[in-house]
Amino acid sequence: MQVFKIIIKTIRKNLHVLSIYLFVFVGFLVLMSGTQASEGSSAFSEVKRSVMIINEDSGNVIADAFADFMKKASIPIAPVDTEEEMLDALFNEEADYILIIPEGFSKDFLSGSHAVQLEQQSVAGSRGEVWTDMKIRKYLDLLRLYAELSDVDANDSDAIAKLCAKVETQMNKETQVVYPVGARKVKESSVPYYFKFMAYSLLAVTILGVGAILKLFTDRDFKNRLRCSPEKTSSVN
Repeated sequence: MQVFKIIIKTIRKNLHVLSIYLFVFVGFLVLMSGTQASEGSSAFSEVKRSVMIINEDSGNVIADAFADFMKKASIPIAPVDTEEEMLDALFNEEADYILIIPEGFSKDFLSGSHAVQLEQQSVAGSRGEVWTDMKIRKYLDLLRLYAELSDVDANDSDAIAKLCAKVETQMNKETQVVYPVGARKVKESSVPYYFKFMAYSLLAVTILGVGAILKLFTDRDFKNRLRCSPEKTSSVN
């Protein structure tokens, strides 16, 4: 068709311009991606979550030690009195997690019955919920294990305090990752840059090419020539 002949002719005529646009855009985008790309940290760093701790069993060693540990391991939020205020804190993202230590939790924990459970409120499936649940579970599991192995007396506050101190020491231990000095770094492939930025370059070139072709068809002399031709209007379009 005549239209396609004109398109091909126009592309050939402007091929050098399209090539310049293509190489300039590809080079510019790859250069920017290389200079602005963040190297990032290869080391793991723990992110603390905002936790509101309400200790209703205050005065007992286990509850107090557990509450103190959670305050150190998180960003403590001032406790509130009503459930509505708790929900508002979660809704407004002032707190990621609300932990309530009910009255009688310490004695029940040492007795082994576990009838008194901790109360939690959080956004279901959130990272704050997963992180805090993991901390709580690990702390209580260690304390339960130490209490069973030591056979501590429920009335011996000093012995219980020592157990809680051991658990906190164990929880605060960190594994340090050391990279060998002079280790050979694996060179990153440049292939991802091609798939990441080629679409933008092709889009720019396509817009330029289509724009040049459409501009040609809007020329007054060219329109008059098409109207005078023996071709039907539908064939021309």
